Amino acid sequence: MVMIKKKLYVLVALFCIPFSAFLQTGTTTINIIPTPTQVVTGGNQMFSTGSIRYWVSEDSLLPLVQVLKQDVRLFSAINFNSVADKQTANLQVNKVNTLNPNEYVVDIKKDIIINAGSCQSAAWALTSVLQLMQVQKNRLRWPQARIHDQPASTYRGVLLDVARRWHEAATIRSLIDICRFYKIPYIQLHLTDDQLFTFPSMAFPALATPGKHYTREELFELVQYGQERGVTLIPEMDLPGHSTAMRRAMPELFGREDLRVIDINKPEVYAAVKTLIKEMAAVFYTSPYIHIGADECNFEIFDKLPETQNNLRKKGYAETHDLLLEYIIEMNKYVKSLGKTTLMWESFNGKGKTYLTIPDDILIFAWETLYQRPDSLLDNGYTIMNAAWKPLYITPGYRWSAKYIYEDWNLSKWQNWWDAAPSYHTIQLPSNPKIIGAQYCSWEMEDHMEIPELISRIPAFSEKTWNSEIKRDYKNFEENNVLLGKKLHRIMYGADISIAGLIPTVEHEIESLETNFTDEVQIKCSPVLKGSFVTYTTDGTMPEVNAARLKNALTIDSSTHLQIVIFNAANQRIGFYNNKFRKVPVDLKITGNYILPANVNVMNHPSIIIKDPVKVETLFNKNNKGMVRYKISEKDKPGGLEVYKEDAKIVIDKTCALEVFIEDENGKLAERSLLYIKRME
Repeated sequence: MVMIKKKLYVLVALFCIPFSAFLQTGTTTINIIPTPTQVVTGGNQMFSTGSIRYWVSEDSLLPLVQVLKQDVRLFSAINFNSVADKQTANLQVNKVNTLNPNEYVVDIKKDIIINAGSCQSAAWALTSVLQLMQVQKNRLRWPQARIHDQPASTYRGVLLDVARRWHEAATIRSLIDICRFYKIPYIQLHLTDDQLFTFPSMAFPALATPGKHYTREELFELVQYGQERGVTLIPEMDLPGHSTAMRRAMPELFGREDLRVIDINKPEVYAAVKTLIKEMAAVFYTSPYIHIGADECNFEIFDKLPETQNNLRKKGYAETHDLLLEYIIEMNKYVKSLGKTTLMWESFNGKGKTYLTIPDDILIFAWETLYQRPDSLLDNGYTIMNAAWKPLYITPGYRWSAKYIYEDWNLSKWQNWWDAAPSYHTIQLPSNPKIIGAQYCSWEMEDHMEIPELISRIPAFSEKTWNSEIKRDYKNFEENNVLLGKKLHRIMYGADISIAGLIPTVEHEIESLETNFTDEVQIKCSPVLKGSFVTYTTDGTMPEVNAARLKNALTIDSSTHLQIVIFNAANQRIGFYNNKFRKVPVDLKITGNYILPANVNVMNHPSIIIKDPVKVETLFNKNNKGMVRYKISEKDKPGGLEVYKEDAKIVIDKTCALEVFIEDENGKLAERSLLYIKRME
């Protein structure tokens, strides 16, 4: 792993910012992410109050204000109470029919008046108020301003894959906090796949993967938690493919395990899938959408079944893929009968077939471009969302930085790392009203990876989907986001967490999925609310109320999977921190001018691009008794091992590979850190 002096792992960097950074006063800076559409400031004037008296125009707005009340208590002990008289309130929240559902106006002068076109836009308005809030002693302060705001795109979502690797419900809750803070209204939960079936079906309880599925109570709580914060959870059941877990659990119904798809020849399978969709619709009752998947169906074995060939002949279909088209059409009818809209992945050509036409009321995520290019989908009359592999996918193998998303991607641009996909060569389309938004997709990530990786990218994604044009340069955006991030972390955890002793890492490196150190790490977790307390485990299990208490600093001197839960005085979980700390014997620190490659395959070794010489310093465990050696190799020219002298710096001025080794107590080369350097000519 490589230490990059100029870059810090985002999550750790945010922990290390003192809360005093938010105690600034007298400023007219409007720091809101995403940047509002229109802002008029009131000079240097501030609205200051020692208590909040709120009034809402209708009861549906009350839960949103109650959430703001909870958040304010994390920063100040001021009174926050409702009043019956609108005229005495200094926080008014109105739902009005003169604004569209995605539009809101915030006026801050001698009080705060919010007008919003819906509960959704009221939630965004209150989030803007939260982001602008400053604290000074026992008073809250806001810069006087008028904000008139609405997003450029209506669909802005994040996908969380909870079916390839198990995720705690607490992780989903944390993601809701992040999406609420950055005004992302949708989280799509990929609930089923080959590995796991995480939905708790009452009709088919055998489907739920033992020990790795959610309870109905957990899901209802998450749906409500999201609704109170303006975030809607969307269920996805990805069929007919991605279904090994279903066939393994109930082969007598869905088909044998090696079939690769559910047996869509059988009417009883159609009936069972509809039952499951109905159950999901009932649990995710706030969602206007149901995602049916429908991508990556491998019919190689299914096509050879006698039942499949008989079914094709009976229906007069030309090929097995026609059965997929039939499935999509039928499930769309059923989803609509439940009052929902169907979502699916790009997975067919043209409009399907003349005798099996895919309805254009299905909303389609254009992702890979291999099935159909986004311009073709638009030409065929479909409404689409951008889910381009590059840069809107994050996987254990590939991801792109927030900077790349911010500076190099737009709503009408598709790219892919795979040279077989048409979007390997950039597809840049003109603006089109039928491209209604985008989705950032996290696939196959382990639970402890999700929050650190997503929290560093969602702000940039939100900015680019809220605004059709960049309103500020990335450096300014990143600086403001770091400040806001501290506020978000206190909201997420109900505590202030600080970590000392880590090796700062580049966010795209494979090692950044865990938090590395060479000697020891100290972690402090200070609850904010009176009566709250902290428990923890170091074996990756969820801490309960009776787990070990974290009262002072926790010292870690070996590789550890740490989980922390913050409980309030009523023994309710209010925060969850989950990460792996990995002790490494040797690491590298780089100083000088360099850049990072934009197209990152994190399964490769870390690399940098230089124009001028850089200096590399070796970091290693001070208790290690072995000698440190290194070698510099050029193409077709292996280097020889040299002894590294303590506190020395290796100067690199050419394209090469730098390998640093540390010996064990027997003199064998036991550990290695590797860095590729490319010299720009």
